Amino acid sequence: MGWRKLFGMESPVETVPDPSPSPQDTTARFAIDRSRMFDLGLTGRLYDLFEVPRERRDPAWTAAFFTAVWNASLEIPDQPFFEGPDGFPYFRFQLPRPATPFDSNALANQAQLLVDRGCGAAIFSSPDATEPDYVLPMGVIDSLLRFDGWDGDPLDRPDGAHSPDPVYVPDKTEPGKMVATRDHELLIGTPSPAMLPPYTARALYHHLTRGWGIANPRVALLVDPSAAAPRSLMIDRRPEDFPDPAVMEPQVNMLLWYLPPHSAVMLRPDAVGLDEMTPLDTLFPANRAEASA
Repeated sequence: MGWRKLFGMESPVETVPDPSPSPQDTTARFAIDRSRMFDLGLTGRLYDLFEVPRERRDPAWTAAFFTAVWNASLEIPDQPFFEGPDGFPYFRFQLPRPATPFDSNALANQAQLLVDRGCGAAIFSSPDATEPDYVLPMGVIDSLLRFDGWDGDPLDRPDGAHSPDPVYVPDKTEPGKMVATRDHELLIGTPSPAMLPPYTARALYHHLTRGWGIANPRVALLVDPSAAAPRSLMIDRRPEDFPDPAVMEPQVNMLLWYLPPHSAVMLRPDAVGLDEMTPLDTLFPANRAEASA
């Protein structure tokens, strides 16, 4: 079974946008509040939700799932960390066997640890299940923590206000390149911690150094108010740096696993120099990078 389907939808865009209070607000739905964790009633709700066939899991199901899974009483095995078939690390949570004692835990209880370690969460319907029933990438957990919802930063959500005329289209003469259809203003700067928290910067750093072989990866924030995705995280690789254009898009899309839904990643165009980009290892504490290396 493909793990893409295990996200419960083809894309996070299909979820119900739900503006929410700040995570620091005690009324936040996804606050870190131990008095609300380990709720067996929510565990029972998850049993019911997992009985719904995947093809019938609509946005209302997704909303009910996240409402239940955050504070539900869940079990974790002795060795909860594992590598998924997509190559990313996950932490296993499982619904306990009914009427059987178990050590209670909760996604909310582990969420900050998971993003600090660059890890996702996999929810299994029973201790014996070999395939997860729902998978949360690191970026979705980060979204729950920082934006009190699973739909990412409200600044990045589509609002329908942008022109349907695309700013960038594929270059017909050179595969993998994009060209602008009109002149427009662009702003380039360093991503703030609000857009790229230190734990995300650290996780991307290890992905780019180990996976892409970049010795000192650099990033920049590109702001393009006229584009459908006004904010993009720019990586210091150009399309021509990929020997096989067919693998370029999948490799770039893998970076979205670390970022909240609706985030955008782009490669460096020729017009942007490396001196305009920020070394990624300056965006997180050096001692944390050495400890996790």
